[in-house]
Amino acid sequence: MFSTIVDVLVDYGGGKNVLFSGALTQYSLCPKGDLETLYLTGTGRYKKVEGKPPEFKMIGGDCFIIPYHRVLNMNIDYVIEKSEEKKIGRLKRF
Repeated sequence: MFSTIVDVLVDYGGGKNVLFSGALTQYSLCPKGDLETLYLTGTGRYKKVEGKPPEFKMIGGDCFIIPYHRVLNMNIDYVIEKSEEKKIGRLKRF
């Protein structure tokens, strides 16, 4: 089993940027094949507080949608969980 966790720096306009983090559950492509939209679950945002470390606040809702044209930067982590069956050498077919 695996999941993809992304940290996405988003341009909010007016020189304001916000960093979001969540599990990438889906994405959409435009007709040319470029990324169009990112869909995240379990999403939170980092809030910068003067003189303190950034705060992480969860965002309510089932799905958080980010238009890709607003993305400035993205960090991707692939999290792979090995099952007990695979640890002892058994091959599981899907």
